[in-house]
Amino acid sequence: MSTLDPKTHAQRSKNLAAGFAMSHVIKSERYVDDAILLLKKRLTEFSNNKSEIHLDHWFNYLAFDILGEIVFSQAFGFLKAGKDLGGSIANSKALSLYVTLAGFFQSIHRLTLGNPIISDRKLMPSQHIFDTTLRAIESRQKNPQVRKDILSLWMKQRAENPDRFSEKELYGCVNMTVGAGADTVSASLQSFFYHLIRSPQHLVKVRKEIADANLTDDVISYADATNLPFLQACVWRVLPSLTPLHAYLSADQRSVAHVPACAIRACPRCSPKWRHNWRPPLSTRGTHSHPNMVKRMRTYCVLS
Repeated sequence: MSTLDPKTHAQRSKNLAAGFAMSHVIKSERYVDDAILLLKKRLTEFSNNKSEIHLDHWFNYLAFDILGEIVFSQAFGFLKAGKDLGGSIANSKALSLYVTLAGFFQSIHRLTLGNPIISDRKLMPSQHIFDTTLRAIESRQKNPQVRKDILSLWMKQRAENPDRFSEKELYGCVNMTVGAGADTVSASLQSFFYHLIRSPQHLVKVRKEIADANLTDDVISYADATNLPFLQACVWRVLPSLTPLHAYLSADQRSVAHVPACAIRACPRCSPKWRHNWRPPLSTRGTHSHPNMVKRMRTYCVLS
């Protein structure tokens, strides 16, 4: 949230809350499945041709296309094109560093990317993403009769409370959600597969669990995946080491997780001290014998 005022922050969070609810996001699962199937098709082509595969690139393409579908029912087209359109993803790496600094030195932002001249002349680092988002919002304003994605809820919220949710905020929130969401999804996917590949015994165990569940669909559904305890344990074991904290933890939670108060809301990649102090007292061992293990693991993982 681009505000330092607690009341304004709370109001903006309230404006966005409905769109982020899992009960709403899950409605776009079939479109997410289509993106995953397209990724599988492209990776199969590489495999058949015995070509080198840069998984980090393809996970980035998948993440952005998924966020486009969930937020405004339109993929960015990275998977279909098989490349970084407009250098948007490559630029986002430098943009992450910029955002970190601009959050503390806002005068820099006002002189650079926060300058209206930059946006008006379409000189943003991730211009393809901004252009696609802009077209989606403009198209939605002309034809609101589309599927109920996140944008539809936010536009409804804005229509009901125009004094609390400006059009400028709407544009900013959509872009923020796509950028932050895609980064989180991509980083999580990369870490998940990296650690499984580095731990072949766990990879074998995950694949066996899926096979034993007799799941034959090309893409495992979210509902089925939640019933695979070892897979879930692997997922939730990866997430705490990557993502920033979304909300403040209580003193008791900090004590159990061994997280110092000064490190709350810090990103482990930016805070080595916090990373070394993070000690979730749980592992993937014994997951099958303790069905509530995954539920307990989530206690120590507050996601952004």
